Amino acid sequence: MEVRFAAPEEIENWNSLILQNPDGGNVFQSLEMSNFKLESGWRQQFLVLELESRNLYITVQEKSVFLFGKLWYVPKGPGVEKVSELWKIVPLIKQFARENGVFAVKIEPEIIKYDGFQQELSAHGFIQVRPIQPNFSTIILDISGTDEEILSSMPRKGAKYSINRARRDGVTVERVEVTCENCRIFYDLLAETATDSGFKIRDFNYHKHFWQDFATAKIGQLFFAYFEGQ
Repeated sequence: MEVRFAAPEEIENWNSLILQNPDGGNVFQSLEMSNFKLESGWRQQFLVLELESRNLYITVQEKSVFLFGKLWYVPKGPGVEKVSELWKIVPLIKQFARENGVFAVKIEPEIIKYDGFQQELSAHGFIQVRPIQPNFSTIILDISGTDEEILSSMPRKGAKYSINRARRDGVTVERVEVTCENCRIFYDLLAETATDSGFKIRDFNYHKHFWQDFATAKIGQLFFAYFEGQ
């Protein structure tokens, strides 16, 4: 087993490759997200872990820290699902990072917590820090069926009740183009929610660029819900 930097032809097909990871890929590991973060001063690195049975593809954001060296950030990755898989690859990543002048690596694998998980992380040399992503927990919903099949599979209380109530009240949902005007509408809603809920968001241009980049790549879409014409 070894770690290497991805070849140019692999980077060209990066989104297809990360879909092969055990977690099925994550939008924060996409090529578009990596390119987008270049404008925030990050550099991009693409790693390939050649394991015994498969390859693991990891997108890394890199910054230099004076006197310390390089910092690597792996947003929503590496793309493993089980803690046993994580322990298998951590020594490989640590060694490769050290060889490339990296003093710290921040990772965010989407692994379900369990009793003793934090202690096990500490035993492997990890230090828990404040989450970077505003939504650091993920809900996975199977949307492979029809709309009615998806709705019927939901618990009676919660989302299912809210959806049926919205239908009765005349709420409609429409796919909209990711224009500057629609980005402004969505941003204003997001800003209002952020104020009410007490979390921070970036400025309008940051979010507009983010939404439009993903829409252009056909991996992002805006939907608006309307009630009584608003």
